[in-house]
Amino acid sequence: PDNSSRLKEFGVSDELRLKKYESSAVADKLGKLLEDKEVQTRCRKLAENFKNIDPVGDICRLIEDQMENFKSMNAE
Repeated sequence: PDNSSRLKEFGVSDELRLKKYESSAVADKLGKLLEDKEVQTRCRKLAENFKNIDPVGDICRLIEDQMENFKSMNAE
């Protein structure tokens, strides 16, 4: 529910209660989202925030840096 609420706040998603979860309801909501020009624009703007980032590479570099720090502390 947390991610769903956040995406809804950005205006790029909708929510469907579990009790109302049926394929026709999902198809209806998804169709409306996919056809909505404002949703498309918001999605493009949000996607811009994720260009030129490398989260896996960033984490690997952090781990490698910590390992180097650990090795240098133990070498003393």
